[in-house]
Amino acid sequence: MKIPMIILFATALGLAFSSDVLAAKVYKWTDENGVTHYGAVAPQGNESETVDVRTGEHKPATDEVAKDDTKPPAPAQTTNKPQKEPEKSTEETKAAKKKEKAIRAQRKKNCEIARKNAEILRTRARVRINDPDTGELRYLTPEEKKTREEETAKSIEENCD
Repeated sequence: MKIPMIILFATALGLAFSSDVLAAKVYKWTDENGVTHYGAVAPQGNESETVDVRTGEHKPATDEVAKDDTKPPAPAQTTNKPQKEPEKSTEETKAAKKKEKAIRAQRKKNCEIARKNAEILRTRARVRINDPDTGELRYLTPEEKKTREEETAKSIEENCD
C-alpha cells in the first residue's frame, strides 16, 4: 500500500511542475559573430525574439509535396483536318506512339503524386518540407499551404483523366 502511494505522489508532483516547463519561453538571438543562439533566458544587451515552440503529433516528413513541380511536356495538339502531307513511315509512327506512351505514363505518375499530395495537404494541419534554401525541415505557413493546394489541384486537373 505504501509503494502505490509513493508512485501516486511522485506522479502528482511531476505533473504539478511540468506545466512550468511546457509554458517556458524560448528566446533566439544572434551574437556579434553571427552565431544564432537559443535559450530560456533573454540575453542582456542583445536583441532577442521569442520563438513559438509548438509540440504535437510527430509525423514523418514527406518530399512528395515538392515532387509535383515536375510536369511532363504537353502532348501535341491534334486536329481533324485532312493531312496533305504523305504518310509517315512506320518507324516515325512507332517512335511517335512510343513517345506518346511515355508521356501518358509520366502523366499517370504525376497524377498519382498530385493526388497523394492533395490528400496530405487536406488531412494534415501542418506539413513539413525540406527548405531548399537551408536544407532544414520546416513547416509550411498557411499561405504556402494554400498555394500548394492550388498548385496541386491544377496539377490534378492537367494530369488526371
